[in-house]
Parts: sequence; structure tokens; C-alpha cells
Amino acid sequence: MYQKFKANRKKGYALIHAQPFENHHVLDAVPDFYERLEHSYDARFYEQEALGRFLNVQQGRVYYAFARQDTFARRNTIRVFRCIGRSISI
Repeated sequence: MYQKFKANRKKGYALIHAQPFENHHVLDAVPDFYERLEHSYDARFYEQEALGRFLNVQQGRVYYAFARQDTFARRNTIRVFRCIGRSISI
């Protein structure tokens, strides 16, 4: 999209880049539309999809929100409790 409409503009193609909060039809119906999106999306996805920014998705990690230390640190905090019981049958 960026290459075709922004970087290398071609004859016959046009880019209409509206700013967020300009769409009064949406905001009249749902005044907190962008705030809802911001709370339900991660920061990078919100910037790209809601704010309409062109981000370079060809660099960095594929799963940019993944942090190994956050994922595997939890494993060490899980404690296993053993329960020993007896059944006495007469």
C-alpha cells in the first residue's frame, strides 16, 4: 500500500489519507470509538489501523509483542503442591 500510493505515486491512483477523529458519522454514533480501539489493540496495531500510519512491518521481530522473559518467567513462579492422603478401609 505504501509503495503504490505514497512512495511511488502512479498516475491513475490517489491516496486519501484522512486523520483519525475526522469521521463524524462514526463519532456521532460511538463517541468513544477510538478510545475503545486503543484499549482493545496493542500500541503498534492501534497506530497502524486506527491512526492510519504507515509502519515498516518488514523490520524487527515477526511477533513484536512477544517477550521471552515475560513468557518464561512465569513458569518459575508456579508452585506445585503435593497432596498425600490415606484411605483406611475396614
